[in-house]
Amino acid sequence: MIFEHSHTSHRLIGSLDAGEELVNALTSLCKSNNVRAGEIRAVGSFQNVELVRFDSRSKRYVEVLNGDGDFELVSLQGNISTMGSEIILRLDSLLSVAGPLGHQIVSGQLRAASVASCEFVIDVFADLRISRRLDPLRGLLVLDAIESIASSPSSAPPPAPRAPEAAPASRAAQPAPPPATTTAPAAPAAPPRPATGMSWSEAMAKSDEAKPASSRLAPRSGTRQNTAVDLGLDDDESTDPAMAPGDILDHPKLGRCRVMKIEDDDYAHIRLPRGKIRKLALAVCEIVFKGEEEGRKVFQVRVRK
Repeated sequence: MIFEHSHTSHRLIGSLDAGEELVNALTSLCKSNNVRAGEIRAVGSFQNVELVRFDSRSKRYVEVLNGDGDFELVSLQGNISTMGSEIILRLDSLLSVAGPLGHQIVSGQLRAASVASCEFVIDVFADLRISRRLDPLRGLLVLDAIESIASSPSSAPPPAPRAPEAAPASRAAQPAPPPATTTAPAAPAAPPRPATGMSWSEAMAKSDEAKPASSRLAPRSGTRQNTAVDLGLDDDESTDPAMAPGDILDHPKLGRCRVMKIEDDDYAHIRLPRGKIRKLALAVCEIVFKGEEEGRKVFQVRVRK
């Protein structure tokens, strides 16, 4: 057993707009307000959901429900933790949905949901950080540590919750001006890129020994690479970004897949559109950076013959 006392807490209370994606929106809010530990509750309804459950025999998530409809949220309970630099949301939900035999109840872990209406409460434990790791024996993300962190002004309850937006640009220190002159205000900062969320089941594919950003794959000097970060150019020519967990891989046969983990320079673990995890050999692929969609990098796969 591990546990810790929280002595500093506050709440974020709000609602989401129709059409917002639940996991991305709540993850963005947690990042903007520096939430590292907390509890989530919500009420409302959804127009599209992706619901999964964990199969202990196969040690993987299987799909319970994925599609459009009118889903009434009976209960949503969840928590907030971290794994490396990622915010992890676990959202256990109970939904009522109209079926051939009338209204039915389905339950599972919510991977994604398109909001029709949603009101939420987040209890923030400002003096704690909860971190997780992957237990290879059970195939589950488990609590690794609950750490007390020093209270700081940034973790104190704010006068009003901040929406996920960029902080205002800071002003450079200036000498005291003469009484008759004034200093023009600094220009506002550029708006942030859309935040991307990571559901509980997506986080399952990331190891507790995930490499930091500084050690992500980079092309080897003087050689042509066949990995996901190389676009067929020499090191001194390529300026394209490296592929990382959370990015999108557009495969000619498998479809649009989510990158879950990069294994050395040889393999990429990807989640297929139907939820299965596959191991892709990078040596037989040419990976081409195509751009970004909603804050995620998109790469095109060309299979070498």
